[in-house]
Amino acid sequence: MELGSTEVGTVINLPLITVDWTWTPLDTGDPDVVDPWLNHVSIIGDHFVVVAFAWKAPPDNQSVYAWTSEDAVEWVRTELEIPQGEVMNSVIMTGGELIGLGQQTASGAMYPKLWRFDPDESWKTMEFETPGIDLHDVNIYGVAVNGAGMLLGAGLDVYRTDEPITFEAKGFRFELDDIEGRFEVTEADTGRLVTAGRWADLYRWNEEGQAIYVTETAALITIVPWEVWDGIYPTFSPLPIPVVAAGEIPSRQSIEWDGYLVTVDDSQDLFVVTRNDQVITEGRLQDLYRGPSPSFTDRASDELAVSFTWDEWDSVINAAYEGYNGVSHVRHESQQLILFSSDGKTWSRRILSEDHNTHLESVATVGNTFVVNLVEHSDYGPRRSVFLSADGIEWRQIETTGSEYADVIQPGPHGLIAISWGADEPAVTTSDDGIDWTNALTLGPQNDNREGWLRLVASGDLGRAALATLSPAPPHENLRITVGGRTAEFGGLEWALRITETLSGDVLLEAGWSEIEEAYSSGDPPFASYENGATTLFSRDGEALMVISDELAFEAMEEQAASNQAQADHVLFLEIDGNWHEVEFPDDNTPETLALGTDVIVVGTMNYPPYSATSPATNQLGVLTGKLR
Repeated sequence: MELGSTEVGTVINLPLITVDWTWTPLDTGDPDVVDPWLNHVSIIGDHFVVVAFAWKAPPDNQSVYAWTSEDAVEWVRTELEIPQGEVMNSVIMTGGELIGLGQQTASGAMYPKLWRFDPDESWKTMEFETPGIDLHDVNIYGVAVNGAGMLLGAGLDVYRTDEPITFEAKGFRFELDDIEGRFEVTEADTGRLVTAGRWADLYRWNEEGQAIYVTETAALITIVPWEVWDGIYPTFSPLPIPVVAAGEIPSRQSIEWDGYLVTVDDSQDLFVVTRNDQVITEGRLQDLYRGPSPSFTDRASDELAVSFTWDEWDSVINAAYEGYNGVSHVRHESQQLILFSSDGKTWSRRILSEDHNTHLESVATVGNTFVVNLVEHSDYGPRRSVFLSADGIEWRQIETTGSEYADVIQPGPHGLIAISWGADEPAVTTSDDGIDWTNALTLGPQNDNREGWLRLVASGDLGRAALATLSPAPPHENLRITVGGRTAEFGGLEWALRITETLSGDVLLEAGWSEIEEAYSSGDPPFASYENGATTLFSRDGEALMVISDELAFEAMEEQAASNQAQADHVLFLEIDGNWHEVEFPDDNTPETLALGTDVIVVGTMNYPPYSATSPATNQLGVLTGKLR
C-alpha cells in the first residue's frame, strides 16, 4: 500500500512486514443478545482474553462475555450475568490482572463496584469497602497496580441541592429533591414517615412501550410496543434536504393494538381508547404520556395514603417552586480524585482537583511508579499535569511537555503510548517516564485523497503498535438515485441537489443549500415535498421532475454507505527494536481493540451489518490473531 506522507521522522515509506492472520468468529450463544460490542482484548500470562458487553431482552440485564484461549485458535466462552441495579462500564488490564469497573445501586444512589477476572474461574466481585469515604455518585475511570498496591482514578461531577423542595398538601408534608432523585412523604401533624423513594418512581415510564391506563383508576389497559406506537406519528422523507409535507398533516391519528383503538389529537391535547366502539377511557394527551398521576402508599399499612390528579399535582409543585422566588439552591460539585489500597480492603483518598474544567485522563504504572494524568481545559488550550508516586501515599506533581493533546494513553513494558490530536497531523506519542513525551509516528495526508486517523495504540512484549484507518476525504461518495430516466444527486460541494437526464447528462436543476432552505422556510414553492411514502422533487418553476419512494431512497443510502466503506482501509504500524514498519492488514474486518504478545498480534473485531431501515441485523464479533513470518 502506498503510504503517501505517512512518516516517522523523515522516512516517507515504511518497510513492509508480512503477517499470517487468522480470524475467528465469536458467538455469545444467546439469540436474545442484540448488538453486542467489544470492550477489551488483552494477554494475561499464557491466556488471550477478549471481553464484550451486551444487553438482553427484558428484563434488560447486562451480560459480560469473556472468551479465553491458550493458542488464539480454540476459544472458551464464559458469561457473567450482571444483576439489575449494577453495570460494568469498562475493563482494564493492569499488573497482569484484568479489572472490571462499574457501578451498583444502594439506597437509591450509585456507588463504584469492581470485578477481577481469572481466566480459570471467570469473574469475581472484589471487596471494596471505604469506611469514612463517601463515594456516592463517584465513577471509577481507571486502575493501576504495582508492588505497593492498587490505585483507582475516579471522578465526581454532579448537581446537588442545598435544600429540597418542601410543601404541604392534603394533610401530608412532601420533600422532593429532583437533583438527588428522591422524595419523602410524612404526616403533617405527627411527622410520621409514610413513604419514601426515587423521584423517577413518580413518573411511570415504561421501557417496553407506551402504557395505556384508565384515567380515573390508573388501571393498566395495555402496553403498545414502541415500534408499533411510533407508527401513530406521520413519517417524513429520508432524503438529506429540507422537505415540506404535501397537504395538511392531520393532527388526529389512530392505531390499533391488542383489540383496542387508541386515537390521539395533538391539536386538542386529547386521547381516547375504545373497544368495540365502546369508550374505555379518555383524557388529556399529556397525561397519557406522563402515565398515572402520583399516588403514595403507606409503608406501614400498604394502603393508599394520598393521591393527586395531574392538575392538583402540577398546581402544588408549581406553587412550591415559586416559593423559592427564583433563587437557585443547586450547586455543581466536581472532584477528580484517586483511591489507593495496599491490601485491597482499606482505602485512602486524595482529591487532585475540584475544578469542573479539569478531568482525570488516566492512571498507569511506568516501571514501579504510579503515573496519574490530569488535564485542565481553558480558552488557551489544555494543560496537563502528572502526579507521580511509588507507594501510592506520597505524591509529587509535575507539568509535562509534549503531551497536551495526548489521548487513549496505554501502559506497557515500553512505557506509555498514546494518540495525539494536536494542531499537527494525528501522531503516536510515547513516554518512558510519563513526564516527557515525543511523537514517534505522524500520520499525514495521503496522496490518494484519503484522510487517515489513528484509532488504536498498544504496547507489549513484541513492541509498540498503532492502527489507523484511511478513508475518502471530503467530498465523499454522493447519494445518487435514478428513476424514470433521471438522476438526482445530493450533497455536492457547490450544490445540495442536482437533477440530470441520466442518458444525456443534461442538467435540469442545480440548487444550493441556502436556496433550498430559503424556499423551505419562506413559504415559496418548495424544491421537495413528501406524501404517502414518496418525495417529489420540483424545478424552480414548480414542475415535478422526479418522484422517489422511501424504499428506493433507503436502497440508495445502503449502496452509498457500502461504497464509502469499500474505499476505507485499515493500516497497522508496528515498532520493533526502535524501527517502525507497516503490517499487512486484512480489510474485511473492522478493528476495535488491540493487544501485543511476545510474537503475536491480537485484534478484536466488530463487523457492522450493512445499513438497512427494513432488515436490522446484529453485530458480528471476532478476533484476528497475527503471527510474524
